[in-house]
Amino acid sequence: MKTEKNDSNKIFSIENLLKVNPDRKPLTVEKLCELSELDLSDGDAQEIIFSIRTFCFILLEVVKEKELILKSIESITNHQQLAA
Repeated sequence: MKTEKNDSNKIFSIENLLKVNPDRKPLTVEKLCELSELDLSDGDAQEIIFSIRTFCFILLEVVKEKELILKSIESITNHQQLAA
């Protein structure tokens, strides 16, 4: 996913995401409890991590599907322009 240089102040820019986790370490129960400052049981923390990972997977699939749809529309448009 590419971002423009002027997107660096957006919450979902690559630059901001890398600042949150520069070493790209997986989220652990301990890190979640530390970051959230909540007194979570290990089970609750594991459920939250599972939910986050599931949401990320679904979001990635939606983005991939959107890219395929946009490529298909572009291809159809180019085909129509060639036919005209």
